[in-house]
Amino acid sequence: MARFTRSLLKCLFCIMLAGFVPQAVAAPLTLKFSHPQPETHVYHAAAMLIGKELAALSKGSMKLEVYPNSLMGGERTVVDLLQAGSIDMMSTSTPVLGNFDKMFQMFSLPFLFKDEQHLYKSFDDPAVTEPLAASLVKRKGARPLAYWLTGPRNFVSTKPVNSLADFKGVKVRCMEDPYILATYQALGASPVAMPFPDVYTGLQTGTVSAAEIPLNTYIHNKYYEVAKNAAVINTNYLMMPVIVSERTWKKLNDEQKEWLATAVKVSEKFEREATEKELKALPQALADLGVKVTTPDRDELMKAVQPIYEKFKKDFGPEAASIIDKIRTNN
Repeated sequence: MARFTRSLLKCLFCIMLAGFVPQAVAAPLTLKFSHPQPETHVYHAAAMLIGKELAALSKGSMKLEVYPNSLMGGERTVVDLLQAGSIDMMSTSTPVLGNFDKMFQMFSLPFLFKDEQHLYKSFDDPAVTEPLAASLVKRKGARPLAYWLTGPRNFVSTKPVNSLADFKGVKVRCMEDPYILATYQALGASPVAMPFPDVYTGLQTGTVSAAEIPLNTYIHNKYYEVAKNAAVINTNYLMMPVIVSERTWKKLNDEQKEWLATAVKVSEKFEREATEKELKALPQALADLGVKVTTPDRDELMKAVQPIYEKFKKDFGPEAASIIDKIRTNN
């Protein structure tokens, strides 16, 4: 009996002791996020905000690792990595996505949007965004969760541009998008497709003497050091979709999906407001940097590029054309 009692007490002691042993804590689910801009850019602040919101909503069970400045590779490379599930999330421009899903090329049509508010109204309209999301999931295994603003694309160059005639023969770096390339051909320039990380060197070495780019990006990447002129023409108002790999998305449970979608939507509001504020400050920022700003006649430019819309309708057919019509009625 004594032996039994001792054994029982020993077992009870072991059980009590086990209760004081710290239990293993599951490591947080970590998602990798890539974007092409430097850490000074609003995109980086917005990406970091996603991480902050995600950690708070999930009570630390999910976290985001942000890789800025194309550290994971150029945007086209990262899209492939995203499709393979090697990277979980990224932000990339609509023209880059247009290389993988042609539906996104419609946003490269020149002078499609009047201003930022027109742009927001269109991208917040399910009649516009739902067909885009379904197409991207099907074609590339990627799901858009929100749309950041890139700012209107303008023309920066080593020589000033005052009118349509001044575009003639100018070698201009363009995104690798058929409609952006066609836009500058229609304006009389000589467009050159060039990856984003090569733009500064291209301007510096004279490979190109101009680039079409948002002016806030122009400042953040210090292109004013090699191209001191900016023609404000607002050819394109492009968006920067925040996309998640469909492979990653399917691994998340419903609660995790909700946390992630909510965090990304918070970043969308922040990024749009911050970019709008930055755009309003651009004239003074450009003046402080000694950039010469010109404003060619936009109506003259719009007339020159009108045939591109007819080409688009022939290339894409009625479904895409109906989305363009919807965008125009949102104006």
